[in-house]
Amino acid sequence: MASPDAWDFPKNPDISDFPNDLDVSEFPNDTSFKKNEVNFFKYPQEVADDFENLFKTKEGYDVIFYVGKELKEMHAHSLILRARSQYFRTATDWSVKENGKFIFKKPNISPRYFEIILRFIYCGEVNLTKLQGLDILNLLIAMDEFNIPTLITCVQNYLIEHQYKFLQQNPSEILEMVYQRKNFTDLWNFCHKKICEKPEILFNSDKFTSLKAPLLELLLKRNDLSLDEIAIWDSLIKWCLAQNPSIQRDVKKWNKDEITIMEKTIYRFIPLIRFYHISSEDFLLKVYPYKLLLPEDLINNILTFHMAPNKQSNMNTQPPRSKTDVSGESSESSEESLYNYPVPPPKPESRGVNLYYRDKSDKRKSLKNRLKDFFFSEEPIQV
Repeated sequence: MASPDAWDFPKNPDISDFPNDLDVSEFPNDTSFKKNEVNFFKYPQEVADDFENLFKTKEGYDVIFYVGKELKEMHAHSLILRARSQYFRTATDWSVKENGKFIFKKPNISPRYFEIILRFIYCGEVNLTKLQGLDILNLLIAMDEFNIPTLITCVQNYLIEHQYKFLQQNPSEILEMVYQRKNFTDLWNFCHKKICEKPEILFNSDKFTSLKAPLLELLLKRNDLSLDEIAIWDSLIKWCLAQNPSIQRDVKKWNKDEITIMEKTIYRFIPLIRFYHISSEDFLLKVYPYKLLLPEDLINNILTFHMAPNKQSNMNTQPPRSKTDVSGESSESSEESLYNYPVPPPKPESRGVNLYYRDKSDKRKSLKNRLKDFFFSEEPIQV
């Protein structure tokens, strides 16, 4: 028998040498019979099935996780974890070994959620149908730790599309949970938008006063916050007092220490209030009593704005908040340059108020008399 070397096969066969009369219709599912094309064979489902079997059996595992408060033991394969997650590619815990196994401790993650995350890492699938809104949100928080962007995007979209009622009912809590998590942009924007559309769900709730200062600051920067400016001011005072429960509620009884504390609490928010869109009456009755917390030039400008309209051309005022501003972009106050100080400046013990009037209409006279009575009355006025 001739050796293989003696067989008369062309060394570099050309695909065009193959017969042209081959009936490829006999092989409808085989893509290898396409003439003049490179042949590729793909069996993704078979690979997926093998990885799912490995996920179930954990055969040959070299990683041990201790998960949840009860430190439940769970197993995995280091090669798969590193290939599928940026977190595991850069984790420092790979240096910790016991009996030849890598050890990870995750007491902050529920075993139930970790099982779902592992299944996605191995099998590329996640089933959320049996999870309620809060469960999905907690799962999302756990996912963020392992830095799997595809899964985070998928779950965010599912929450927004299929858990709409849950998100509507709990926007402030969700904001607190996703705050400073850069991967949760979609969820963050959704909750911000809902609060701006219906601010009463936050501002009228008991949870408003426990809102973190940076979150409140971000909300007050929004152009589309659908709340009257005086209501925003009232809410801000309420929030500041709640941060300092020892301070008296009657502003006229505050001592120097209490004034200083309130100054430090409120100063970062003052440039965000659009004072020029508060009516003269509301300014008189609800803002002016807290004059010791406000920059003096701001008060003088507001008084001029209301009582000397011909001087308004020199003022840099912000536009009102717009319910139709769909962009929701935050706005840095145009007043900020007037009184943007890093810490509250010291206040004089007394402050004179100089009022100049040029408008002689009955309306302005009435306002002048009311201001005069308010500013210089000897009778205490309760706010």
